[in-house]
Amino acid sequence: MVSKVWKDPVWSKVIAVAILALLSFIGTWALDLLPPVTNGLVSAWNWVMTDVAIPMWLLLLLLVPTGLLVVAVSSALLEKVRSNPENMPEWKKYTSDHFFGARYEWQWSRYNEPEHFVPFCTMCDAMMTQFVSPSFMSPTVQLICESCGHKGVEVEGSRGDLKRKVIINIDRNARLLAKEQQ
Repeated sequence: MVSKVWKDPVWSKVIAVAILALLSFIGTWALDLLPPVTNGLVSAWNWVMTDVAIPMWLLLLLLVPTGLLVVAVSSALLEKVRSNPENMPEWKKYTSDHFFGARYEWQWSRYNEPEHFVPFCTMCDAMMTQFVSPSFMSPTVQLICESCGHKGVEVEGSRGDLKRKVIINIDRNARLLAKEQQ
């Protein structure tokens, strides 16, 4: 039971925080720092409950939406700076390559994973469609251009296998670019 909970990503952090809190409490008690800490907490509570023209609790309550607004604006500005091509690492500019007889284009997600990748014909630049062979024993996928009839390489497996192989190629090439940049 404990090993199952410990391997869980959330509960392991909860247990770790509880252990740190317990160790912190024991440390403050052992070093005789508990009275100053409790005095500080009592002083903070008294300050919050102090009556002025506007109650302190109302001021603290107004700090919450202000803090959220500051976080939202700063994250929007940070996203704008990160999306600027001049600030982008070289491997994130890598958004097109040739695989399996087609030219693929994609975008990078905010989690640095390729997404929305689309195959284009190397002859006429039209979007290619995936044709899956009806064989149950060894299915294959082939990219075919409906505009000019150009056929890409026949790949063993399903559409999901083709997608996985394209992602593996993109990942490998992006890592090579990142290593060259270092």
